Amino acid sequence: MKDKYLLYIDLLGFSDLAETDPDAVDEIYAIEDSLTVHKHEGFRTIVFSDTIFVYNKYDASTKQTNRISSCSLVSSRKTCYPRFVGKDRFFRAVLTYGPFDHYRLKNTECFYGPALISSYQEEKLIQSHGLFIDNHANHYNRIFKTAPYDDALNFVYLTQALERFLFLAQGCLPIHASLLNGTDEAYNLMPEIRYMQDIYYLMHTQRDPKVRTKHITAWHFFRSRYYMLLDELERHRFRPETISPEYDWSQDIAFLDRDHQCSIGLNSDLKSGK
Repeated sequence: MKDKYLLYIDLLGFSDLAETDPDAVDEIYAIEDSLTVHKHEGFRTIVFSDTIFVYNKYDASTKQTNRISSCSLVSSRKTCYPRFVGKDRFFRAVLTYGPFDHYRLKNTECFYGPALISSYQEEKLIQSHGLFIDNHANHYNRIFKTAPYDDALNFVYLTQALERFLFLAQGCLPIHASLLNGTDEAYNLMPEIRYMQDIYYLMHTQRDPKVRTKHITAWHFFRSRYYMLLDELERHRFRPETISPEYDWSQDIAFLDRDHQCSIGLNSDLKSGK
């Protein structure tokens, strides 16, 4: 049994969807199946109901292959989560490194190992949603910002549009429209603003206290990093004009509705001028 980078993904709320909306389950599987990492010859994917495993097929024996394995698996979650925006769908995932084996017998597919066991145990204890990465994998992460969750895991900020906005704003709001005109910044920002809005909305309205706690914890991580923006968005009911009043947000809001088909939360408050 060799050490592998193992991404353990739990699709939250899956049981209810399976009972009430099978089409939504098919959509989730289709989204997952479309991700580049699942098609890359260097990775293998296993899907079992609400659980997905992705791991590197070839040994990560150099710094470069360790970085590729770690960053590719993190990037797969970055690609996935915007497609869940506005649909009350969230995942909790753990990326770890350790012994794992997967092979096929004549009639049976087998997978097991300490990395799988530890990922399962750690994931069930996390009172949040999002991606968490162990210290070994995080050592080779050169792309995404992280924050400590506990001694073993780190919360991963998949919100790269918000990261770019921090650089653009340089600590000041609002920003000038010229920083957004002629770029994709506003288009990329809208799903992440909506994601923040959904978390904020659900942490106040979710009736199940355990689920509500997961949203509260996720909000804590995001606010600790993006407090300047999130405090202002919260104060103005997540209207994008908070970011830049002179910029015309109407097209980017239309793209958000078209591309993500948002269905929950305070989406009407995102409408320009409302």
